[in-house]
Amino acid sequence: MSHRIEADPASAHPPRAVSVRPVSGQRIAVRIARRTSVRSIGRSLLIGLLIALPIAGLSAVVLVARSTDPTPAETVATQLGRSEARLRVVSPPDPGLSQYPTDPDWWQNGEKFSNDTRDLTNTELADPTSYLPAGTRVLTTFPAAATVTTAHGVASLPVIEGEPWDAALHGHFEVLEGRVPRVDSEIMVTPGALTRLGARLGDTVAEHTPLERTVTIVGVLDDRTKGSANSTLFALPGALVTASGGDRIAGTSYYLPALPLDWDAVQGLNRHGVTVLSRQVLLDPPPPGSGTPGYAHPNWFVILLAPTALIAAFTVFEVVLLAGAAFAVGARQQQRTLAIVASVGAPRSVLFRIVSANGIVLGTLGGLLGLALGISCGSLAMALTGDGSTTRYYGYHLDWPILAGILVFAVVVGWISALAPAIAASRLDVVGALRGARRPPTPSRRRPIVGVIVVLVGTGLAVVGGILLVIEARASHTISGNGGRTAALLTGLVVAGPIVVQVGLALCGPLLLRGAAAAFSRSGLGSRLALRDAARNPGRAVPAFAAILTAVFVAVFAMCVVGSSQVQSDAGHQYTTMPGQVSSQLDYAAMPDRMRYVTAPSGPFVAALRSTLPVKTVRTLSSVPDFDIGPDQIAAKVPSLPSYPVLTVPAANLCPMDARSPQYSEKRLLDPAFATASQNDRRCSTNTFLSSAHNAGGRLWVGSIDDLALVLGRQPSPSARTAFAAGHAVALYPEYVSGGEIELDWWTAKQLADDAIYSSNKKPVSVTHLDAVVDSPAHPINFGVFVPTATADRLGLPSASSLVLASLTRPPSTGELDAARQDTAALTGDPDGSTLSIETGPAPFANLVAWILLGLSSLVAVGSSAVAIGLARAEGRQDDATLGSLGASSITRRSFAFWQSLLLSGLGAVLGAAVGLLPALALELPGGRAPFAPPWLQIGLTAVGLPLTIACGSWLMASSRGRPVLRRTPIG
Repeated sequence: MSHRIEADPASAHPPRAVSVRPVSGQRIAVRIARRTSVRSIGRSLLIGLLIALPIAGLSAVVLVARSTDPTPAETVATQLGRSEARLRVVSPPDPGLSQYPTDPDWWQNGEKFSNDTRDLTNTELADPTSYLPAGTRVLTTFPAAATVTTAHGVASLPVIEGEPWDAALHGHFEVLEGRVPRVDSEIMVTPGALTRLGARLGDTVAEHTPLERTVTIVGVLDDRTKGSANSTLFALPGALVTASGGDRIAGTSYYLPALPLDWDAVQGLNRHGVTVLSRQVLLDPPPPGSGTPGYAHPNWFVILLAPTALIAAFTVFEVVLLAGAAFAVGARQQQRTLAIVASVGAPRSVLFRIVSANGIVLGTLGGLLGLALGISCGSLAMALTGDGSTTRYYGYHLDWPILAGILVFAVVVGWISALAPAIAASRLDVVGALRGARRPPTPSRRRPIVGVIVVLVGTGLAVVGGILLVIEARASHTISGNGGRTAALLTGLVVAGPIVVQVGLALCGPLLLRGAAAAFSRSGLGSRLALRDAARNPGRAVPAFAAILTAVFVAVFAMCVVGSSQVQSDAGHQYTTMPGQVSSQLDYAAMPDRMRYVTAPSGPFVAALRSTLPVKTVRTLSSVPDFDIGPDQIAAKVPSLPSYPVLTVPAANLCPMDARSPQYSEKRLLDPAFATASQNDRRCSTNTFLSSAHNAGGRLWVGSIDDLALVLGRQPSPSARTAFAAGHAVALYPEYVSGGEIELDWWTAKQLADDAIYSSNKKPVSVTHLDAVVDSPAHPINFGVFVPTATADRLGLPSASSLVLASLTRPPSTGELDAARQDTAALTGDPDGSTLSIETGPAPFANLVAWILLGLSSLVAVGSSAVAIGLARAEGRQDDATLGSLGASSITRRSFAFWQSLLLSGLGAVLGAAVGLLPALALELPGGRAPFAPPWLQIGLTAVGLPLTIACGSWLMASSRGRPVLRRTPIG
């Protein structure tokens, strides 16, 4: 039965719109937004957390970064203690010398900048105390080293000679217990040194160098600028007698306990070759432009602007995608409320304000929560990573202006996230919303076409940028192709291309989702429902898919960059032996003056290694010395001979900068174009061992096939074994071989002394050619060519035992290495054990970084999937009720969650990985910036394993509660 209400014609007037002032309208909008946020507490917390997590990261980074930057007062406390100034001599007197007022380690002498004075040994240096007023009290510290017996063997430990325990240096150094040394045979040590020495206060320690004596530990002194594990010894000035003259002056730090120095006084000392760290100047620095050109007070806003902008842009993109989808769902759920507001005459601007006010309210909530989390996490990180050094974190610096800016940033991000839903809400169909009508979105035909075009444009930008980078690299003759602004612009083009591709893929998102739904249209019920739901609700599905795509893109691209850096690091590392092998030179400089070379018998060295290390195989290797090292060392190594062999690298294989190359000349070395061209020359970058003039152990080795197998770390190749059995040579580098032969040039001692080997006009006494094959090692090592013993005897090669080489069953411990050094030191008389070395290879950083990036991208992917599934469940309650009324089981709902998360995370991860590989390929084309070396395991887990894991987790966490009941309120 229907009722029709007739309006009185006499009173029929069109309704007047309610007049809402802007201020009152905004207040109403905020009130409604606050109440709807409280009613939908789950969705509100979700959006708040989405905003809070990046804000927490930013605030934690700000706290940690600012805490590592010292204030002037903290610099004074850590570097000067209670003293007034610290002086260091960096140059002979020079009227043109000037320094940074607040950083004396940066100074300028004419056209030269420097920040390192440790190698300065100029004999013209003068004691800076001669420029100070008479009677000025001065404290000194001088860095040295001493070889002592530790708890595990022999080790060289740093020593500070001077008076660091003086009360004027308290803050930099701190006496913990005991007393200060009174005689040269007494020392203080750090707490870490006590552990390393295995000693206690009052114990004696055996010192081997620079003096052979016993010293007594009388006190414990902490260097507060070093970590807790720091092992340093402290002795009276001159107790070790390790340096004198200019060396002593250049290495000494002079502290002034009671003489303040202003900026004029500092400039006066600069003219005497002295740089100064002054308390007075640090606390009251001169204006910018003083001292060394370029000095300016640090501007943290400018310093942090670029990295903060990058992080902020990524944060805004991710949060706007996900939070915007959540706001859109919330706006659809409160359509009836908005329709009621509009029905009483509120203008569309009020509807816009209500939804956008949700962004402001939840942005504020997320910002406050993020600040609290970030400060807590930053504080925890500082507590966990602190090493006891006051220079790790100078203080606890909460930079409230920056943190307030981050809070404002959170509010702005929340507001931006709500803009698109607010605009859609302002165009609400009021009658349809009051009737409860829900219309699926109409697919756009133009958007996918635009998306495909954008994808093609972005791909073209990356490819063209990569090709141009290769061309630019070859044109400028640089190794990395970073030849200035042009290369920087091209690199930016390569990186911008994939970002454009991501925008195109986001535009194509609805099309991709519909395609996936069509492809699985004949699969199970759960998969069909999930895929169709995602395809018909791109407003919440596409943002989640795009957020995962972006996170995986960044992670995969970073993985590729790190992998390439690892390859470059590996290629640049100069191996001495194969990784994990231990070697001990039998040729060493005899003590005490180290002026005479001797060769030790190998037997005791072999026994020492076997008794101290987990040895698998150990052999004594023989070599022919590099006879271009000079006649004196030749006589020490081998008996006098009519001529000596020199392994010759064919001229065509020599680096142009090698003095033996026909292209070499001192004049050409001054030509920048020649230098850069040589740097890009393969012959110069293959191996520094080949480019060097000689090697301490020699490059020509004599031995058996087993010796060669140990050196290679594997069995030689079949061709190498055949050649060796036939008496031929085996070269470890193809550069030694020309026409299937190696060349040995024989020179007299006089010719070698006259450097005839480097002159194209001088000819050797004779030349020997020997058949050879190449068996390259896995890494470039300091072995050149192996010759069978019988062949060496036939040719008269003067070989001698020179190296003991051992492979190990496992990596040795620090104690085992100390013990091995102690035993070999007892054989050579050189107590620092320098003849023993272990090859650890380059630092393997890429694998760890790749796993970290995988973890970070996983967090974003899991969060994005959770948002999408949570929004789908929140918006799909009516569908659940319909399914429940039809008898659908909880398995169907679990299958729904599985397939929905698999679609979103899988699509985003696969496309993100592909887009992440695009700039890496473009940057690492042959002849480009770097090798293409992606960590495929981590990338595979990101693209395939991560979506499957998320999908399984969604299946397990899906609700198995009873069937929901749907109640509709009829509208008459």
